Amino acid sequence: EIHRALLAEVRARDFDNLLEVLQIIGGYMLLGRGAFMSLHARDVVSVLDGCLMEVKDRGKVAVADCAALLLEVFPAEGPALLEPLVVRMLQVLLANRELGDTVVTAFTLVCGRALSLNPQKFWACVGGLCAAGTQPVAEVLGRLLDVWLPPDKTGRGVSFAAPSAPLLRRKLHTSAALALLGGPPPE
Repeated sequence: EIHRALLAEVRARDFDNLLEVLQIIGGYMLLGRGAFMSLHARDVVSVLDGCLMEVKDRGKVAVADCAALLLEVFPAEGPALLEPLVVRMLQVLLANRELGDTVVTAFTLVCGRALSLNPQKFWACVGGLCAAGTQPVAEVLGRLLDVWLPPDKTGRGVSFAAPSAPLLRRKLHTSAALALLGGPPPE
């Protein structure tokens, strides 16, 4: 079967055709829907997670776009499936101040969609990051907000995603940023 070969190729760390492979996986998600994902969800997430740290910015954005598509097509199951990937994206966002704008936007879009779809799962991921690094939630949340809401180029306000981004992305980015500002739900 073609999709098994594609997943095996990516797992073998052959990144030459990664963008095409991720587009094909995206096509399978859209066309095969539940049947494809019930058979291959773990493999897809494994491929995305395995590639994330091994590729340059363009590859990171492609991985994030594929993850965002998974969340869009499978809103109920996606946040739980992508939990390890969301945690890794949050770690990268919090640790690396030198990320390109496109990577930050792509990662925050995935994290924002995960937050919107399943706030409890998202805040559990943030709580796990706090416990792993023994940092208070307020400190991690403050650093995350600094990444999520950078000052605009004029220095007069914050930027809620690039003005050239599609409206849907800007809306999602803004609503997720507002949810972050509200902090975790009370226990």
